[in-house]
Amino acid sequence: MPALTRARRPLALALAGVRLVGLTPYVVLSGSMEPAYPTGSLLYVRKADPQDIRVGDPITFVLNEQLTVATHRVIAIDRENQRFYTQGDANPAP
Repeated sequence: MPALTRARRPLALALAGVRLVGLTPYVVLSGSMEPAYPTGSLLYVRKADPQDIRVGDPITFVLNEQLTVATHRVIAIDRENQRFYTQGDANPAP
C-alpha cells in the first residue's frame, strides 16, 4: 500500500475519526436523491434502530448480493414483515 502524501493525511485522519464515532462515509454516485443530496455529496451514515425509522426519513441500505449501497427516502413501512419501502426523491416511482 502506498504511503499517504501530506495532502491525504488530514483527510485519512478525518475519515478514520468519523468511523471511531460510529459514522461511515459514503459518496453519492447518482442523482436519485437530488436536490437533497447532489451527485458527489459526502454522506455520513450511522446505524439506527429500525424502530426509530419513520416515513420521510432518508436511509442507506444494501440493495443486492453485489452489496450495492443506496440512500433513498422511506415512503412506507411494513412493521409486521420488517420491510421499508423507499424511493429516490428524483425518481418518478419506487
